[in-house]
Amino acid sequence: MAKQHKTIGTGITAREVVTYDREDMPAAFAEFASQWNANWKEGGGNYGAVSLNIIKKCHRFVANSVRPYETDSPADFAERILRYHRIAQAAIKRGDADTAARFTFEVGLLAAQAIMKQVWERHALRGKKNLEAVQSGSRKSNQQRQQDRRNEHQRWNAKAAPIWKRSPNLSKPRVAALVKCQLGLSEKTDTIARRLKKPGMAR
Repeated sequence: MAKQHKTIGTGITAREVVTYDREDMPAAFAEFASQWNANWKEGGGNYGAVSLNIIKKCHRFVANSVRPYETDSPADFAERILRYHRIAQAAIKRGDADTAARFTFEVGLLAAQAIMKQVWERHALRGKKNLEAVQSGSRKSNQQRQQDRRNEHQRWNAKAAPIWKRSPNLSKPRVAALVKCQLGLSEKTDTIARRLKKPGMAR
């Protein structure tokens, strides 16, 4: 079990890596060093080496796309990455570390945004749409429940009105008890009484 493929990280940052141990390690290190040296030479230094693959991809996107680019399309991201990459390289050549650091940061940030948009955006938007649908359904359900309760309270008052008309001196609890009995309600008498409004009087 000298060479292994395994996944590290969680969620959207989970990624597959290759690990080596024992007899495969020297060959793996030699291969890595050879590739790094080739990238370093082609890219013109450490930054050029680590950014080489993404810069090549950006050149391909731009070469295979027609202007004007749609905002935040792969070609649009590629063009912006290449622009900042050129500025960073120029700053490195003249020894301007602060400007170089700023624009290499911009290159990395844009590259991460481009990958996130291409790989995860459709999933995120679908999840957002599903969440909004659930929330909308919940709001409608709550509104319907509230309306049902208002309708029920109106029904109680409609039953209480003739009782008070016949016996205007009856208290709310007494009328509530009669309403409960006549309608076969399961609610407590106190609950019903709180929702009754005697005609011509405040609740």
